[in-house]
Amino acid sequence: MSDRKYYNLSSNSELNYEMSTYLASARVRPPMALLKKLLINLTLNRQHFHTDKIVSFVCEILRQWKDVAGVCEIGYRVLDMYGVWTVDAVDCVLEMPDNDQRWSVLANVDVKSTDRQVLKYVSDAIYNHILDVSLNAPEKVRLCVRGLEKLSFLGEREKIDRIMDMLYAVIGDPVLTESACDVLIDLNDRMKNVDIPVVVNRTYVEKIVSNVKGAPSVFTLLTKYKIALEDSELKGRVVNWALPYVHSGVFPIVMNAIKCVLYYTDKRTTNLLPDILIGLDKMIEEGKMTVGYKRTLLFDVLRNMILLVVEYGSNGFGEFTKKYIRINEDVDVEPYIVDTKLELMYLLSLHGGDEERKLINDWLVQLSGSGNDEHSYKAIRTVGNLYMRQEGICDSLMATLVGTLTYVNKVKERREELHYTIGEGMWKDDDIIGYIGTLAVIGDVDELVSLQEPLWKRVAGKDSRVIIMDAYVNALVRGYISSGGDKKEDVVAVLNRARDEMGPVISKRVNTLLSLRDVAILDSNANSANRREPPETPLAVSVDSLGTLASGGAFDINYTIRAPNGATVVQEEKQRQGDYLFSADQIGEYEFCFDNEMSTFAEKVIDFEIKTEDDLEAKKIKANLPVAPNKNDAVDNMHALVETIENKLTSLENSLNYYKTRNNRNQSTVKSTKSRVFWFSLFDLALMLAMAAFQVLVVKFFFQGSRKQLV
Repeated sequence: MSDRKYYNLSSNSELNYEMSTYLASARVRPPMALLKKLLINLTLNRQHFHTDKIVSFVCEILRQWKDVAGVCEIGYRVLDMYGVWTVDAVDCVLEMPDNDQRWSVLANVDVKSTDRQVLKYVSDAIYNHILDVSLNAPEKVRLCVRGLEKLSFLGEREKIDRIMDMLYAVIGDPVLTESACDVLIDLNDRMKNVDIPVVVNRTYVEKIVSNVKGAPSVFTLLTKYKIALEDSELKGRVVNWALPYVHSGVFPIVMNAIKCVLYYTDKRTTNLLPDILIGLDKMIEEGKMTVGYKRTLLFDVLRNMILLVVEYGSNGFGEFTKKYIRINEDVDVEPYIVDTKLELMYLLSLHGGDEERKLINDWLVQLSGSGNDEHSYKAIRTVGNLYMRQEGICDSLMATLVGTLTYVNKVKERREELHYTIGEGMWKDDDIIGYIGTLAVIGDVDELVSLQEPLWKRVAGKDSRVIIMDAYVNALVRGYISSGGDKKEDVVAVLNRARDEMGPVISKRVNTLLSLRDVAILDSNANSANRREPPETPLAVSVDSLGTLASGGAFDINYTIRAPNGATVVQEEKQRQGDYLFSADQIGEYEFCFDNEMSTFAEKVIDFEIKTEDDLEAKKIKANLPVAPNKNDAVDNMHALVETIENKLTSLENSLNYYKTRNNRNQSTVKSTKSRVFWFSLFDLALMLAMAAFQVLVVKFFFQGSRKQLV
């Protein structure tokens, strides 16, 4: 018979009448027609139905005809459409025969919208009914965990223990293990006391690798949370279990298997790189990865290659490097592919052998001469970064690059635009360092000196000031040497300015560079204007005062430094932080004064530090003495090493002080914002009350007054 009549929408009263009529009858047959009509009306009819009556009717029919599959199927659908479950509905479904359809319906219970009383009943029912039943479907696993989470009479720790015991019972089942791993990962996000690396112990891992096939959720559990395994034998079993999936050709499984192998392999004794590369090669060759989504897969493969280089170094890549890492400008048009391949070239050249380095250097030189300005620029930037890290090794690379250079010559023709973009912060720090490193190699002192003002503007108030200026002063000296001693006065002037204005770290570096004999900047013929003779007595001492306002008021303070004779060395107003270096050439006590006159009501905390050190001029006294016959070069090297360590520690200390101050200022901003929101809310409330009163008065004005009486 056709079901067309079921599509005639009914009213509440009509449905109630039909349900009452059936319940009052002998009930010799299941009401399939009425159940279908209920389902259609709930789906298509927009009017509000009497939920309790319909749910009660369906539950009674399900209990009576629970052995009829058609009744159960339609009845479950009707209950599932409501979303808000009653105690009777849950109890009814739990009484039904044990099948996957029943558990699927229960698993869809919305615990967020369900009434608390019903939710407790659901949880208790799940605990009492399900844990004693043999689990045979993923929905049961998720439902059991949900029920245990919500049990009101269990503590957090006991819930976790019961959940872990239940999940351990199903791990090893081909169907349920993946669901159990998904539940564990989900628990880590939703229950604050669940720590996956702690609760998933070696017993779980042994059972997984003994009985389970590879699945994304299993690999995620083993790699994302990095379960700590002290047993080297078990680590080996995990690696042997994961290694075959490296060759599966399925991208998510291959990538997760590689991460699993990398994490659990003892790289000092085992090199599985050849097996990993075979798996990657197979996956790339199957799709060639030249168009569409396959390019994204290639990108992910290359990103994982970076992990391999970091873990294993660059030895052993061989043919894989030649096939996939070289940039093909006709195919590799995506910027993210080019950037990733250049990053791999950088790492392989930095850590690889001579043969591999020579191959990659040839590729970089070819790419630097590309007609594509962006590719040429990125290649030169990579070469510049390599040169700054490996000056001796990359000398030949830089020499070859200078002969084929295209990009540097192009940007030099647009000097004003170049300087503007650097000064306005449009270049990344690595780009600037790579560019000035290249200029140093080709000996372009004019361009380096002309970069003075843009760089000063670029680094003003920036955290990266020390890094960029350190590279800049080194590039100036290298460029000076490469040019054969050209523009000495200009170079010295820039170095002196950097020493005076860029803080103690750069000051020490400049002093060191100026004192090097092979640089010959401060030799016996140097201009006396560029030298400062030390006073005869007392010996000059360099004083570096570093102060930062940690908290209070608007984070500003006035400070003054006075010499022993009362002369003002420096005086600043409303400063948030300062770093001032001066020569203490007088005997006596120096005064460091702070005043808070501009804001006397606000208490302020200041982090202040004074450092003294022998000036460079003091070292020159020793330099003028006769050379000792038994000079120990190792001692000089040790002095240089100690100075380098001191510079790095000073830089680290300054960075820590900066982060501490920034944290205090951010907290002050949050408190200030909170106060403003509070007062704005009060103002908003007062305004709303005033508007309400005004509206009442207006309405009252329109309706008050005498009415005209009709006679």
